[in-house]
Amino acid sequence: MKGVWRMVESVIAVIIVMSFLMAAGSVQFARTGAEDVTPVGYEKLRDLDVRGELRPLASAGDYGAINSMLEMPGYSHFVQICNPGGECSGNYTEYKNVVVSMYIIAGHGSYDPLEIRLYMWR
Repeated sequence: MKGVWRMVESVIAVIIVMSFLMAAGSVQFARTGAEDVTPVGYEKLRDLDVRGELRPLASAGDYGAINSMLEMPGYSHFVQICNPGGECSGNYTEYKNVVVSMYIIAGHGSYDPLEIRLYMWR
């Protein structure tokens, strides 16, 4: 009789484990739809720097020219240029869910570090 009860316990345990696995496998996690575009923004700024266009414009404080050179399909964007003291020139947004990519340069012709911030949103 003991063997029958152990067999019944084993079958019940297998049913419980299988039910749990089936329930856990059918759960679909909600996606926010937000993808991380921070590396994409960084690469766009880096590409401008490699082509030699970013540093002269950033040193001159021409954030509008940098902004117009960037193409971000599907995203609205703007650029700010900030000095080490935290003072920035450029636009600012009140939008929610804004992604910021930052690129730091040492200067153009002389040591004058600047941080270029690329704000992106949909």
